[in-house]
Amino acid sequence: GAVPRRRCLWDSGTKDARHSLVLCDLNWVRLGPQRLALAQFFDPPATHHHLDELTTREMAHAPGYRSTALLLVGWLAAQLAWENGHGKGNSLGFEKICEEKKQAIEITLREKAGEPIGNVTVRSTTAEFKVDHREGADLLDVAFGRTNGRKMQQLFPAGKSDPASLVQEELMRGGPHRVYLHAVEKVRAFL
Repeated sequence: GAVPRRRCLWDSGTKDARHSLVLCDLNWVRLGPQRLALAQFFDPPATHHHLDELTTREMAHAPGYRSTALLLVGWLAAQLAWENGHGKGNSLGFEKICEEKKQAIEITLREKAGEPIGNVTVRSTTAEFKVDHREGADLLDVAFGRTNGRKMQQLFPAGKSDPASLVQEELMRGGPHRVYLHAVEKVRAFL
C-alpha cells in the first residue's frame, strides 16, 4: 500500500486560503522565529518519531500575550493533527489518534514577565526540546537533549517584536497564510 504522507511542522495541508490575501494577526508574525526553532528539531527523519511521543508541553508568555501563546498552541495542534480542543484557564487539552488509540495532549500556559513568548518546552518519552527567549535578548536559546544522553545547544535569531517591524514583515510577505488559518481554527474557542 501507499505510504501515508507525514505532515511536517512547516506544511500547511489546506486549500482554504489558496487564492486570497490573508493579513494575519501581528502576534502570528511575532511567532515566526519560535516556529522555525521548534520545526528544525523535527526536520531530520531520525527525530520524526518524537512527534508521536510528545508527553508534555509548556509555554511561558508575557502578560498581555496570551493570544500569542494560543496561536503557537494552535500551530502545533494544526500541524500535528491534534483534535477536540478543550480546557480552562492555563490548561489546554487535545486528542491525537495514534495507531487507532486516542492519546491525550495537555498543554500548560504560564504567564511570566519578559518576552512575548519566553519559553516553549516539549518533551517526548526520551527527549526534551526547548526554545528560550531571555528578556531583551536578540537571540533564542535552542536546546535539545536526550534523557541521560546527548545534548545540543545553539542560538537562533529572535526577530524583532516592535509593531513597526512586525507590520513591515507582514507586508513584505503578502499572499495567503494557510498555516495561520489552520492554527486559528484549532484555538478559535480559546481566543
